[in-house]
Amino acid sequence: MVLRTFNCETTLEPLLELLKAQQTPFRFDILAVDGRSQDRTLDILSRTGIPVLSIAQEDRFIDRAMERASGKVAVLVNDRMIPRGPTWLADICRPILADPQVAIVTGRQVPGDDGSAYERVSVMTNPNLAGLRPVVYGRGDEGPGATFLPVFNAALSREAWKALPLGDASTSEWTAAVLGAGYKKLYLPGAAVELGGGARINRLLAENYRRGREAGRPLPEVIGDWARQVWAEWRTLNESGLVESGKRGEAYWQALVVKTATLAGALERQKLVRGLTQKLLK
Repeated sequence: MVLRTFNCETTLEPLLELLKAQQTPFRFDILAVDGRSQDRTLDILSRTGIPVLSIAQEDRFIDRAMERASGKVAVLVNDRMIPRGPTWLADICRPILADPQVAIVTGRQVPGDDGSAYERVSVMTNPNLAGLRPVVYGRGDEGPGATFLPVFNAALSREAWKALPLGDASTSEWTAAVLGAGYKKLYLPGAAVELGGGARINRLLAENYRRGREAGRPLPEVIGDWARQVWAEWRTLNESGLVESGKRGEAYWQALVVKTATLAGALERQKLVRGLTQKLLK
């Protein structure tokens, strides 16, 4: 398990207990990838004997973690998710262990009660995150569902990664390349996790900022996507029925800020603005 951590001293120990208690027919280890935490996170990891790979919070981490990891499968985990049941790890790893053509398995996310209104809607209305039907993707499949790869509650075949490291590709570009090489991707709703630890808007900002920097697309295309996504968020918040009318304004402002982080990342990549990373991640 590749556990992404950052300033999570209040939730880390209960999470580690749940991860270590997973019931599996195979041996597993935990590798922490820490974003240079400033609280007691590193002390807790050291006390529990978990090795730590320290990188800046905004840096890409998957290739470096895969190089350090061992075994056949690497499962991306973060400090917010809570496995729903003791067989979650076995469930999300089983397809890769059973079929060498399966390279990626993603599971379902369930928003916690302490999450933001925006997060609840963005997760619950995304069938690639909260859908109740399993889906299999393969060569020739295209679109957001086929290439979508969340950075937690996802299992990756290390053999597929060795054949196709991410390098400078975005996660969606890499997933498309993996499918194009003849591998399969599965979405399994039974491998479910709950999102805890509060809204963590700063984490969403960081993730979307990285997506903008990694996109590598022309700036007008990025701006057009930003405008379409902001409009789509507005429609979703008003039509989904998942947000009370009194909270829609707060949810929409959060959505606007998060989506604008992607645009800011693209601007930074184009060298049009500088120093945004530190401001976004404070």
